[in-house]
Amino acid sequence: MKNRVFILLGPPGSGKGTQAEFLKGKGFLHLSTGEILRKEIKMGTSLGQQARVFIDKGELVPDDIINRMVLELLEREERDVLLDGYPRSINQASALDGFFAKRERRIDGVLYLGLQEKTGRPLLLSPVQKEL
Repeated sequence: MKNRVFILLGPPGSGKGTQAEFLKGKGFLHLSTGEILRKEIKMGTSLGQQARVFIDKGELVPDDIINRMVLELLEREERDVLLDGYPRSINQASALDGFFAKRERRIDGVLYLGLQEKTGRPLLLSPVQKEL
């Protein structure tokens, strides 16, 4: 794994999906935990079946299941990656940090998309777009 990894953070409606679409055009793989969960469940994988038990009860999927799903994908991925919705907890952040430490790697950057207080409009990240 020699790819770059960025974390995309921001509140709902801040434009994370829009930025992710832009970055896909730059060769990034957009990894959304929601999409990963849906795919694992649809494929009937062991992790998907475990996650479905919690989802069907209206509960959050435990961090250990989410961590395994995301980290297994990162292990196999060769492209630059944009993580969307991960990490969401201290436990997830710790697992991600440990994953990279074992590989003598680190997160290449965190992109935070905020909202303007008065209007609720997304703040622009044009300098980031030019860099990537």
